[in-house]
Amino acid sequence: MKEEKGSASFHRGFGLVRSAVSSVLALVNEGKNRKEVKEELALGPDQFTAAVNYCERSGLINQAGISDFGQAALANDPTLANLTTQWVMHYYLSAPRRYSPNYWAFLTTDFLGTPEVLSTTALGKVVVSFAKETSGQELKERTGETGATGFVSTYAQEEGLGALGFLEAKGGGQYQVTSPQPLPAAAFACILADYWPILAPQGEATVELAAITRGELAQVLHQSEAQLNALLAELATPSAGLIQRQRLYTPYTVTRQRLDAATAWDQLYA
Repeated sequence: MKEEKGSASFHRGFGLVRSAVSSVLALVNEGKNRKEVKEELALGPDQFTAAVNYCERSGLINQAGISDFGQAALANDPTLANLTTQWVMHYYLSAPRRYSPNYWAFLTTDFLGTPEVLSTTALGKVVVSFAKETSGQELKERTGETGATGFVSTYAQEEGLGALGFLEAKGGGQYQVTSPQPLPAAAFACILADYWPILAPQGEATVELAAITRGELAQVLHQSEAQLNALLAELATPSAGLIQRQRLYTPYTVTRQRLDAATAWDQLYA
């Protein structure tokens, strides 16, 4: 887990723009360093910083270069338009374990699942309060609202992750929370494989079903218990063989079989 530094402004107030992020991804894949990437992209300094940070935070690149997810996306969905790609990006942006404290994860788990109207002003105040309570950081209201703007812009704009269907812009800084698009089983397999070490920190092959269907992961993905059980059933079919479910006696469990990161990424776009 990384410590947050400037967490509320890592995106410089810009929402995720897939065209910019995919351009960064392609150039990193060519072996270019940050300076070379910046020289090739016609972006302002803040826009460039936002694009690079989003590329990293959405799991496409890491300190070593392009990630396994990034390689799979670049080969199969270079514009990052596929819902499968966007779901995995959402997971990496929103998983609380990746940065601490993670205001983005907090907004995702606490606000995207409630069918109400959100405002950037109100969410900005939430960001300020979250920073103070979790790290003692005193943010200005403007910084908090900048953080909220980056968040809602990402999920409401088509050029961001708007296709996932979490938010609908209402005008005047107001956004309606809506029910997201179905989570593809292939994306869920990759997400579950990546999340497994959190479920089983000692390397256990078996975990309780409720830890998946009722825990933090369910909150990040905003999938109901029934939806997650249906997805797990797909991963447990004989043709998939990624997991095995035990539901004869309590506690119900899920056992990892062929569910590993390498297998999951290979099958992401199959």
